[in-house]
Amino acid sequence: MKYLPSHVTNELLTEAFTQFGIVERAVVIVDDRGKPTGEGIVEFGRKPAANSALTRIANGCFVFGV
Repeated sequence: MKYLPSHVTNELLTEAFTQFGIVERAVVIVDDRGKPTGEGIVEFGRKPAANSALTRIANGCFVFGV
């Protein structure tokens, strides 16, 4: 993931993507000071869930709530 808002946490990233399937791991990448870089990694338990997420993101806007 790119362009993540600074308020997104690992937990929020996981919660946002569980609508597509089981999330094995979701991590917001931080710099050496612990500041979010705006990027993250989401790993799904099954390939169809990952494909659904990619399709949704590619075809529109995906918004994170607070």
